[in-house]
Amino acid sequence: MELSKKRRRALLALALTAVLGMGVTPAWAGEPTEGQNVVAGKTTAEQAETSAPMLDAEDAGEAAAPRELALPAQEVPLPEEAKSPAPADENEAQATDAEVGSAPAGDGAKTDQQEATKAEPATKAAEQTPASGDGADDDSGSTMAELEELSKTTDVDELVASKAQVVHDEAPLQLRKLAKTASVKSIEMMRLYNPNSGEHFYTSNAEEVANLRSLGWRLESVGWVAPETSNVPVYRLYNPNAGDHHYTTSAEERDDLVRLGWHDEGIGWYSDSGETVALLRQYNPNAKAGAHNFTTSEEENDSLVRLGWRPEGIGWYALAAGYAIDPKETSYIYLDAGHGWSSGAWDSGAVGNGYQEAELTADLTARMAKYAREVYGLNVFESTSEGTSRPDYRGRQADAKSRGCTSLVSIHFNASDGSGASGYESYRHESVPNPRSARLQSIMHAQLASTGLRNRGARSADFAVVSGRNDGLPATLLEICFVTNPYDMRQYMANRDKVARALAKGLYEAAQAGF
Repeated sequence: MELSKKRRRALLALALTAVLGMGVTPAWAGEPTEGQNVVAGKTTAEQAETSAPMLDAEDAGEAAAPRELALPAQEVPLPEEAKSPAPADENEAQATDAEVGSAPAGDGAKTDQQEATKAEPATKAAEQTPASGDGADDDSGSTMAELEELSKTTDVDELVASKAQVVHDEAPLQLRKLAKTASVKSIEMMRLYNPNSGEHFYTSNAEEVANLRSLGWRLESVGWVAPETSNVPVYRLYNPNAGDHHYTTSAEERDDLVRLGWHDEGIGWYSDSGETVALLRQYNPNAKAGAHNFTTSEEENDSLVRLGWRPEGIGWYALAAGYAIDPKETSYIYLDAGHGWSSGAWDSGAVGNGYQEAELTADLTARMAKYAREVYGLNVFESTSEGTSRPDYRGRQADAKSRGCTSLVSIHFNASDGSGASGYESYRHESVPNPRSARLQSIMHAQLASTGLRNRGARSADFAVVSGRNDGLPATLLEICFVTNPYDMRQYMANRDKVARALAKGLYEAAQAGF
């Protein structure tokens, strides 16, 4: 029986429906295991029961896809279930990454009857002319009936092989790569930056990340997603003279550096043997430390090359490219409670109407920190936690930097010679501000309206705690109200929890803005 081209395409689509349901592995996904070949005469459900590879409970729980590659992990097939058919139309086969990524696990499972029903429109669309000698086509039959009819004139093994080749040729390259890596165990590689040396550092160790952040390193992003293991290790080396690290898949390069005095720190992670996403390597000939950079971003690579870096090709491969972290995950705001303990001495700050400024600032920062953590999930540092050993007023910028904080907010209460001055105000450094301090000041100042008092404006003055000198952090100083004004204090005490919540919201907005 001679089949028209359109008829063959339709029947091949139907064949793939059954093939996928039977658990046959396409050639591009690897060789089928024993028991996975098509067994003539068995239904889809029976074949699924006898031939599909099984995972034990532990493997099934761990076979998760890497982030942003949201393909479901390999599942234990159930009776009467089969995967969705490939569309008969060539254009429909070009599914986007987004469509694949958004499909929930298990969404592709359909019964044989559902698959047959779904495949019928594709068959009808392809059948414009009856096959020679067949007369009109009968489209009311099931998918398996169509396949059985086709099998009378077509060798099943040949059909399976040809359909697997069609899948290989027509499926987008990225989808084929996703299929290979969907069940590979993965780890997220964090990318940190040292603003003092210019070095980037990469690690999946959470303790190492926390330690470096406490030393002033900035957590930038997830650099890439690496396989948990592979046959291609990436070696990590340390230069005790410059204090920087280097990474390579080359054992020869590793050994050469060790002979030059570098310390071999073993295997840092593994390269994807499937070569899914390239990590591009660049070299800065002018740098004394941190001379190499690695990135999955071609844009970053090209930008560095324009600045004089030398492209050195591919360093290794990842399962998936890097991505930005939620800003609040990288934010670490230093909450400075004005006055109080300073280098072992108590500083009460302003006094008025029975209140000490130091006690008021300690109470308010504690409330702010509580709501910032509990409501917004922020990471903040309270200067009062240092007790009597807290550094003096001029040393708090340096203290914040040494802890890896990303910005500083200093809380104060105002005072005047008389009792008439009233309201709230904020400050940034006047002569040497950090370029971003004005934005931070604007965000926090807007929340001071929660006091219900007069707005005295956003100002600038040379307060050391907000100085941008010596790479000072973005910083602002808030004067909540006048401790010397009875009305201000009654108003504040009645609303202090509301004020704390509003300022915590300001911290969240600051974190979202990158502070």
